[in-house]
Order: sequence, then C-alpha cells, then structure tokens
Amino acid sequence: MLTRETLAPVVAVDTDTRRVTVRLCRWNDPRPVRDRPDAAEYREAYPPGSVDLAADVHVVDHHHGDLIGRADPATFIAGDDGPTVEMVLARTSAGNDALALIDAGVIRAVSMELEPLEAVTRDGVVWRTRNRVHGVALAFRPAHDAPILATRDQVNGVQPMTDTLTETPPAPPEPAAVSVAVLERSIGELRDDLTRTFIAERAIMPDDPFAGLRFRSIGEYAEAVWNDPSNPILRRALADQITVNNPGVVPPGWVQTVHGIVDRGNPTIMAFGRDPLPDSGMDINWPYFDGDLLALVGVQAAEKTPITSVRVDLKKGTEDIVTYAGGSDISYQLIRRSSPSYMATYLRIMTAAYAAVTNNAAGDAAVAAAVPSTAVWVPATGTLEELATALFTASAEVQTATGAPATFALAASDVFMAAGGLAVVAARPYGTNNVAGTSDASTLRVEVAGLTIIHDPMLPAGTLLVSNSDAASWHAEGPFTVTAEDVEKLGQNVAVWGMGAFAAYLPNGIRSIGDGIVTTRRGGKSE
Repeated sequence: MLTRETLAPVVAVDTDTRRVTVRLCRWNDPRPVRDRPDAAEYREAYPPGSVDLAADVHVVDHHHGDLIGRADPATFIAGDDGPTVEMVLARTSAGNDALALIDAGVIRAVSMELEPLEAVTRDGVVWRTRNRVHGVALAFRPAHDAPILATRDQVNGVQPMTDTLTETPPAPPEPAAVSVAVLERSIGELRDDLTRTFIAERAIMPDDPFAGLRFRSIGEYAEAVWNDPSNPILRRALADQITVNNPGVVPPGWVQTVHGIVDRGNPTIMAFGRDPLPDSGMDINWPYFDGDLLALVGVQAAEKTPITSVRVDLKKGTEDIVTYAGGSDISYQLIRRSSPSYMATYLRIMTAAYAAVTNNAAGDAAVAAAVPSTAVWVPATGTLEELATALFTASAEVQTATGAPATFALAASDVFMAAGGLAVVAARPYGTNNVAGTSDASTLRVEVAGLTIIHDPMLPAGTLLVSNSDAASWHAEGPFTVTAEDVEKLGQNVAVWGMGAFAAYLPNGIRSIGDGIVTTRRGGKSE
C-alpha cells in the first residue's frame, strides 16, 4: 500500500451536509516521490483513467490518524484534469476540527492511500497505469497536484479555493466560513488548561508573576523544572518512580498470537483427492476390473465359427470406515477469562491435529497398498537423471494400471531433501529448460521429469510414491465440532471428530520407487 500526499485540492465543502469534494491527483503530471523516508526519490505520474476506488474508502485526519469519515463512491468522477470524489465527514470532534481547518484554508489538500496494480517506466518516470484508492488523508505537504478546489457553507454558498499550482497564496477565508462552535470549544479548552497550569505553578513559585504562562501543560512544566540546573534542591528531592515498584499499574504484556501451532495440512489426502462417504454403513465398497483385456477379444477363425468368449468378472474392493476424534472438558472460567481466547485456540489446534492424524492414516494406507515399481533410485547416491528415469518408468506403470499417467509423486522428508538438493537441480527463476528437474527453496517446489514431488513429512523414511487421483481417494466426513454443557462441573465438553477411509481402487496405479533398503513403518509393520 502506497501513500501519496497529492496536491489533491479540496473542490468544495458543504458544512450543512458535511461534504468535501477533492481531486485525488492531476493526470499526466510527473512529481518527485519517495515510498519511504529512507528510500530513493523517483518521479511518478498517473495517466487518465488510472485511478479507481475500492469498495470502502476511509477518510482520516492524517495517515495512521483518527477516522473522520468516508468517500462517497457515487460521486467519483474521472475528470479531464484528474479524478474527483466527495468526502463525507462524521460529526465527531476530529471531524469537526478537520472541517474547521478546511473552512479556514489551513488544510487545502489530501493524500491518497492507494494500492498500485500496474505500472510502466518511460523516460525515467514511473507511470502507474492502474491503481485502487483505499483511503484519503488530509495533508499539509502534498506531492501530487490534487488540491481542495472549493468550499461551501449555509451562509456564503460555494467558495472557490485558490489553485495550488499558482504562486499566489490563497486568500484568507471569510469569517463565516469558520466553524464558530469548533473555535469556541478549542478556545475554552485552551483557557482551562492555562488556568490549571497557572494555579499549579503559582503554588510552587508564588513570587513569579508570570508563573504558568510559559508552559502549555503541567506535564511540560514538570519536565522543565526537572531539567532546570538553577533548581538543584527540587531536583534532588524527587523520588525515583520505576515500573518494578509499581506492579499494580503495570500489567503483564501478552502477545495475542499463539505461536507453535504448526498446521502441516494433509498433503497425501490432497494429492489423491477427497470424496464423500456413502450415505450409510461403516464400510466403503467399490467394484473394479483386473482382467486381461487382450484375452477378451480375438480373431474369428472362419465364418460361422465360435468367436472368443471369456467371462468378465467385476470384483469388489472394501475398506472399513474409521472414526477419528478428540476432545476436552473446558471450564467456564477458562472460556470466559482467557485472552487470547482459549476456546478458539483449542479448536484451531484440534483441527490441525485432526488433519495430521487423518493424513497419517491415508499415508500409511497408501504405502501398504502400493506396488513396487520396476524402477529403483537410491537417494544417497542417485543422480538427478536417474531419478527422472525412475519417475518416468513409474508414471508409465501408472498409466498401464489406470489409463492415465502419474500426476504427482509423494516423498518422505529424506527423499524430498535428496531430490531437491541435487547439485544439478536449477532454481525455477532461471527458467532452465535443459535439465531433468528444477527446485525452488523459497517455495519448496520440486519438479523432476515434469512431475511435482510433494513433501509429506509423516511418510516413512525412504518412501517415494508415484500415482494419480484415479488410483485411490480419501473418503471422509468432517471434521465436525460437537459441544455439550457439563453443568455439574461448570464446563463445556468440546470435541472434534470425523470419519474416513482410504480407498485404493487400483493398487497397481500406486507405484513405490525403492532404494533396495528395507524400512520399518510406524506400528512395527514392515514394508
């Protein structure tokens, strides 16, 4: 988000409707700008039609300041000189002050808070060709030509403002253009503050007839006394007041973000795909065919002789539906008195845990169902070209089993790091086309032989599966949240639960590329 203090002129002010019309910038008018105070200066311009409004545009009295109103999108006009819009100022103290300062000619410009979408650079000027304005702030030192163009009130009607591009200073405003109520309130507050300061200082220095007139507040006076070398007695008499001695007014500071909740998602489930469970039952069944297509049709020996006829069987695959759940009895006190919210954090943790457990189950099931590929690749010593050959071979085997080639490879952490860290793997930004694979550490995206290698840290070490979504799917419902009041213990029972089953429709379409090393899966089952 960029902020541009444009010479955005106030076009008109209506103190009755509290509307201020401004021009956000001037078209085709290069101006020197900086994106940050410490950044280099460059020239920037906006061509006609390059600025539009967001759905909601706020108005503040200065950048990061008080909200004082909004911009009316119905009044936005992309005029010949530049885009204009009406600001509606709220009836708040800050809004009243802003309106009075605009009426008085003290504030004559605004500043855009915009989102740059497209830009081109020509002849040393950055031309921002598409931009969206999200906010407007009052400004004193604008950089782009977008002044307040005119004012209007109930007494005098429309009052044109002096063009800020001219050298002639703006004429002083008519007295009727100033909000009398705002000025009276400001003068009253200043009088009361000076009176309190005068009384306080006269009590300390009664011989000084000008006591209280040099300082704007008691706090400013106290700071001046502390730094005054001519008054060492008063300075030494002050006792140190530090935070450690005042724990009653220094509460502990807590960051509202709970760190350490690592949601790894469910990469194996996302790779194979997710489908709903059947409407009833606690198992899932599917038909499949694993016969020899070449045996079903043959050549007829001669006319009127028997043709090839082989029985075609459709077999049934089945898998039990498993329930996954976890919960706690949370006290009302913890629910009501925690900040950040314990309940919200607990549900966030439980949802991440549910994803991890179900993904782990899907990964174990996929490893158990996989058929070894004829290809072998050793991560410790294998080359990138050897890995590409192995993946190509396994993809062809997947195509034989499912009718479509592989679309992904799933790798355990050791295999993934070996594949991504091969010396000849070139980073994606370089656009290499003459290597077997690419990797990018900033996104952890690895592609070899055209296949994306997906990292699943929960897979057993040494695992490299090659498959597509036709071979298997994760059928599931949930996760759901269930709650029940525990009145006896003043608590609430909260649980996250769901059901799921990994259906390996065509196990031959899930190919594992081995390295010749026997690994052990969690639970003690061998590969």
